Amino acid sequence: MRLGFVSAIVPELSLDEVLALAAETGFSCVEVMCWPPGKAERRYAGVSHLDVTSLDADAIGRVHDLTARHGVSLSGLGYYPNPLSADGQESAVAVEHIRRPDWPDDLARIVYVDVYGNAMTGLRASTLPAGALLTVAGHPVRQAVTFGSVPPGEAIWYENSNGLAEIAVNRGRADSVLGMKVGDAVAVPP
Repeated sequence: MRLGFVSAIVPELSLDEVLALAAETGFSCVEVMCWPPGKAERRYAGVSHLDVTSLDADAIGRVHDLTARHGVSLSGLGYYPNPLSADGQESAVAVEHIRRPDWPDDLARIVYVDVYGNAMTGLRASTLPAGALLTVAGHPVRQAVTFGSVPPGEAIWYENSNGLAEIAVNRGRADSVLGMKVGDAVAVPP
């Protein structure tokens, strides 16, 4: 079991300080608040330790570096508006922050590495050509249905439970074997 806390309880701290506090007090994860920057209209609303309005591959990489340095993971991103509000303007603001029209449907980068070293991409597997050969950190990675479809130590990509292309190594850590990290580009064949 992993214990954590919601970062809204320490609004005065930076993300680095929140993760340091979690590590110092024995917590293994933190739900990080990501309200839009601005004035809070109710208690804890408006707290933002991660500005998702300017989140890009470099920023994701910096967050990954912080979590690795402190040994604390992010259990979730917290934003609790009311997109069903009867107030049309309040509802529109909430929806705009959740679904940004300037965010791509697919992101050809490594967006997350789990505790086993598997690397999730920002690519929907259903949009990739069948049998597509992806390239990450200079390594070609072929599609497979199961880890056991390839010899131990070989990298594959498969469709994960979120519908995204995920890179793994049979009986190994994809991040270590391929030398990849969050933010790395994933080349997709045309």
